Amino acid sequence: MSLPLKAKVTIRDLWTKDDAPARKALQALRDILGRDVLCEPQWQLLHGVLLSAYPDGSAAVISAVSSFVQAWCLGISELLEDGDDGEAWGEELLEAMKVSSGGALKLMLESTDCCTLPAKTTHSSVPSTSWDTSRGAFVLQLPANNPPDEPLAFVPSFRSQAHAAFTDAISSTATADRDGWADVVVSSANPPLEPEGASNYLPSAISLPQPDKLLLRPPYHLLVFSRGGSEIEIQSSHSPSLDLLAAYLKKWCRTNVRRSDRPPLVSITLHQSPFGLTPNHDALTLSLSDSRGDRSSLSLPLVFQLVENVLGYQQVHVDAACWQYRRDAPLKEL
Repeated sequence: MSLPLKAKVTIRDLWTKDDAPARKALQALRDILGRDVLCEPQWQLLHGVLLSAYPDGSAAVISAVSSFVQAWCLGISELLEDGDDGEAWGEELLEAMKVSSGGALKLMLESTDCCTLPAKTTHSSVPSTSWDTSRGAFVLQLPANNPPDEPLAFVPSFRSQAHAAFTDAISSTATADRDGWADVVVSSANPPLEPEGASNYLPSAISLPQPDKLLLRPPYHLLVFSRGGSEIEIQSSHSPSLDLLAAYLKKWCRTNVRRSDRPPLVSITLHQSPFGLTPNHDALTLSLSDSRGDRSSLSLPLVFQLVENVLGYQQVHVDAACWQYRRDAPLKEL
C-alpha cells in the first residue's frame, strides 16, 4: 500500500528539499564531521506504525519523524563541537565508522512498536538513541504512543544519550577484545530522558502544525475584558473553552418578556479566528442588546465562576479592565 498523497507532499517539503530543516541539519552534521551522514527512513513502515499516535494524520507523522531526526543531528553536532572533549569523542566515532560502515555515519530509524528493543527500554512514549555495534550505526527509536509535542526539546537528551551509549559500547568492545571475546555483539542504550524544558532552537514555520491544531496544546491562555459595563469580551487560545462558555450562557440567558418575540437580554457572539483551516473561535462577546429591559450593565462573577471553577483556569494577572488566566493541564473532550 503506497503512502497517502499528503504524506508524500510532506516528505517532499520536510525531507527531500535541500532547504528542509532535517536536510539542513544532516548537512551541517556532515560538514562538522567531514564524513557522509546516511539516514534513509522507511517511510511506509514508519507511517503505518506511527499513524495511530498522531490524530492530525499523515502530515503530522512525517513532520514528527523529520523533526526528531533534526533534533538528533543538532544533539550530535553540539557534542562534536564541545571543545577538546567533543574532538576526542569525534575521533573515536570516526575510527568506529571506518571499521564498521566504510567511513560514513549511519542513523537508523525504528519505532518502539516495530522493532525489538533492549529489555530495559520501557518508555515507548519517549524517544531515545543508542549505538548498535553489530550494525555500526546509531539507532533513533521513535515513540509510537503519546509522542511529545516538541521534538527539538530533546536535543540535550540525544546529545547525552549518544555520548554515553557510544562510549559504553566502545569500552565494552575493547574489554571483549582484550579478553578474547572478539565475536561478542554489543548494543548499548541509556534509559530514555525527559526533555530539559522548552527547546533552545527556533523551529521552521513549515514544520509547525496549523494554528487550530497548535492552539489545542496547553498551556491555554484566556483573557476577560470589561468594556464599560455594557460589554464583556473573552479571548482564549483554546476554542473549546469559548464554545462551552457560549453554549452555557445562551442556554441560561433570560429573555425580554416585555416583547412578544422574547429576544435574549444579552447578545452572545462567538468570533471565528482568521487563522487555521478548520472552524476555530478565538473570542466571545457578551453585550447588552436593545432588548435588555431594565438591565444597564453586565456583571462578571458568573464568567469568573465558569472560567475558574468549571474550566479550571488560574488567574495570573489582573488590572482595572482585564483579567488574565492560564491553564497548564490539557482539557479532554468527551
